[in-house]
Amino acid sequence: MSQRVNARRLQKRVELFQKVAIGDGFGGSTINNVLVNSYWTEFKSANSKGSNNDLVALGIQDFNEVYTLTIRDNVQFNDPKLYDVVYKGFRYEVLSIKRIDLRGTKTELIVRQYPN
Repeated sequence: MSQRVNARRLQKRVELFQKVAIGDGFGGSTINNVLVNSYWTEFKSANSKGSNNDLVALGIQDFNEVYTLTIRDNVQFNDPKLYDVVYKGFRYEVLSIKRIDLRGTKTELIVRQYPN
């Protein structure tokens, strides 16, 4: 059974960036962050989720600065390492992306804040 996400819970605005290699004009390339989209999300601490099985499977032992985001979108995401999230001026690396409903419209991202 799919998890329901109440639209009223999607109250935090985040920006999702994808790392893209762009030619530098000299035969090489540089990695730039390109804005994919802005989303209204449910932004929660990973500790508030109850079960941390997904985080342990990712090799995370320290749950500080680890958050789960729920977005509504039907975009097909690639490798999580290609994405960053920006929320309130802070940048977060995406550790995991998974669909949480059968129609593919709700996606959960597990993110960790980059050190300053």
